[in-house]
Amino acid sequence: MSDSTLFSVADAFPDIMEALKQQPREIQTGIDALDKELVTISGKYVAVAGETSTGKTDFCVSLAANRIRTGNPVLFASIEVGEHTMLRRFASHFANVYAPGTDATFQSENGIKNLTSEQQAALNGGVEMLEQCKQFLYLYDGSEKYGGKEMRIVEHVAVKAKEISRKHCVPCLVICDYFQLLATRESTGTATEKFDALSHKLAQLAHETGSPVIVPCATNKDGSIRGSGQVNYDNDITLHLSIDQAECNEDDLPALSIRPMIVHVKKNRDGRARARVKLDYRPASHRFTDRGGEL
Repeated sequence: MSDSTLFSVADAFPDIMEALKQQPREIQTGIDALDKELVTISGKYVAVAGETSTGKTDFCVSLAANRIRTGNPVLFASIEVGEHTMLRRFASHFANVYAPGTDATFQSENGIKNLTSEQQAALNGGVEMLEQCKQFLYLYDGSEKYGGKEMRIVEHVAVKAKEISRKHCVPCLVICDYFQLLATRESTGTATEKFDALSHKLAQLAHETGSPVIVPCATNKDGSIRGSGQVNYDNDITLHLSIDQAECNEDDLPALSIRPMIVHVKKNRDGRARARVKLDYRPASHRFTDRGGEL
């Protein structure tokens, strides 16, 4: 009797070309220069590393905004920043998409009242754009109203991601902001063991569902990811954000409305690693774009 547990490629894929055609379609970041290096983030576990204030969350806002503009779902679990704060970031981002030369940033109702007429026009146009695609953005935070403490639990995020993907019949982009604030229901010992278990769970979610899972990570002074070296083994892509020091001095940053940034592709499992992608970062609009260009 033959052993039914043995499968050759011939058994699993009787028609290889047909099997290749059935692979998940490409999911991209929407930033052309970066997509040329990564090709696709479909089913990938992506770590976005960087020092404080390098724009890791805003980088993820840009990727999420690019995704929902094409009518595709995004689950954005904002563990650190509240849901209303994140909504303001998305509104400012879309205002800059609508009027690329204008930053319409605000933090409250009074902030909206204090906008110039040009900024108000940009905000109105941006909000209209956001209204058109808001059904694709699932924005949760740690408050009881918008997800509660469960949104810190990676297993709960996975359940939500699968529900959203089924609803839209396409893998949703999953963003967990950020890695060091997540938790798992698994029984773990040390903090390192907890972070290692988290990393395994995030990789499992991406690989099993085809959903890109993007997780900003705080770094140590040497650039390593704080708390767990396991992330570097589990993930498919590591992106490291830093100021382009060849273009500006860090002392000049507060005065710059557009910051020149470098995305170092430190790991790229299915593509070329060690690439350096130049981007522009507008902190007031929470938006990353190709250097010198618009999306």
